[in-house]
Amino acid sequence: MTGGPYRGRGRPPLFDDAARERYLALVASGLTMRDAAAGCPVAPTVVTYTKLHHAEFAAALTAAREKGKRIREDAQPHGESRYNHGGCRCGICRKAATAARAGRRAVPADEPSEVIDMPQLGSRAPLLVLAVAS
Repeated sequence: MTGGPYRGRGRPPLFDDAARERYLALVASGLTMRDAAAGCPVAPTVVTYTKLHHAEFAAALTAAREKGKRIREDAQPHGESRYNHGGCRCGICRKAATAARAGRRAVPADEPSEVIDMPQLGSRAPLLVLAVAS
């Protein structure tokens, strides 16, 4: 990474090489970028700044994010949600999604409400008519 040893002038760097490596390890383990920043601890804006100004860190962060995403996806249980959102097409997820769809389709639609015949009132039509079912 970049950022050599602290030279003793000014404020010491908060996001030095060790903190960057720790941050990348947290992201690669499946944490979100915000949670990993809190674990370092640095502000998420510091990470964004570093990503924009240091190409090596940006490349390492991209690889760590991909690895972390795979870990989070693998940790999600098989079922309808993984079928719909994760694109999993294994037998377990297909059966769960099929059963959930069938259950939703089996629910009867609300019965239509009664239609009340109103006499032709012409220009004296009421603005609001309330019907109370008995």
